[in-house]
Amino acid sequence: MNNDKIDVVIPWVDGNDPKWQQLKDEYREVKSADKSDSRYRDWDNLQYIFRGIEKFWPWVNRVFLITCGQKPQWLNVNCEKLRLVNHSDYIPKEYLPTFNSHSIELNLHRIEELSEHFIYMNDDFFPIRPLKPIDFFRHGLPCDSSLQQTLLSIYVPNNTSIQYIEFAQLGLINAHFRKRNVTRGNLYRWYGPYLGIHGMMQAIMKANQHFFTGFYIVHSAQSFLKSTFNTVWQNYPDYLNEHCHNKFRQNTDVNQWLIRYWQLAENKFAPYSKMKQRKMFSPSLSNCDEIITSIIQQKYDIISINDDPLLSNTDFMEIKPRINEALDSLLPDKSIFEI
Repeated sequence: MNNDKIDVVIPWVDGNDPKWQQLKDEYREVKSADKSDSRYRDWDNLQYIFRGIEKFWPWVNRVFLITCGQKPQWLNVNCEKLRLVNHSDYIPKEYLPTFNSHSIELNLHRIEELSEHFIYMNDDFFPIRPLKPIDFFRHGLPCDSSLQQTLLSIYVPNNTSIQYIEFAQLGLINAHFRKRNVTRGNLYRWYGPYLGIHGMMQAIMKANQHFFTGFYIVHSAQSFLKSTFNTVWQNYPDYLNEHCHNKFRQNTDVNQWLIRYWQLAENKFAPYSKMKQRKMFSPSLSNCDEIITSIIQQKYDIISINDDPLLSNTDFMEIKPRINEALDSLLPDKSIFEI
């Protein structure tokens, strides 16, 4: 990696803010929308993401925290490495207010100070082991894997909308790119040993297909080129504009994975073999001990604690302090991002 600066972007919302709740309730009547309250439950552990970035990724240039005008009470807004960004600072007025993370993601390129090279993270992604810039970008390109899968095998528990979104995104990719043209002359990226034996076999079996059937999804920190967002908007302005008007998530939406797939299809990625060192958990009483062990023993580079709509509030209140205690045991010291 050269000396290009790498930023981190994290969207966050205070789901307990009564003013925000009132505004959200005014738009709850939108039909066919994803309005799950679990999406906005506050785990009170955002500070551990910042502590993890400072401890394990000290090379990060700046952290952009995106909010709808809120800020955590502990946040040090005077920190030189922090940029607090309001939705209204970069999202076009016609899309606001928005409770749709897809709209928030698809407009990231409009953040003026954001570097060309940046890492996008949800507010439930926790760095728990050291990583280097070359784990995210090499030779100016995002580190990623072209590991393929079929659309029907893409399954996210308790979230059937993902299949609809993937279908739409793959349609846009296949309308613009021809798979054989993409893979021709780029054999290592698409068939290389970094994919693993199983991944290589899958790629070879799919070699004669004329279109992309799906990519392996890693629900974790994702490397992006800001310029790719511009490219996708230039190619599908009307389509993206229409879906960014959705106040809540819709089954017909597309999201930031479209940008990732475009980077893959343009061969603007550096092959990376360590994606499986990034782990997603849907927390429950049955796997809480596994999550805690993974944190304390630092089993992965990054973990995601992805709230599950089937997790009851009673179980949530039991699990939350246990997981946060584990995070605090690993990251007990305040970061420069905290007061």
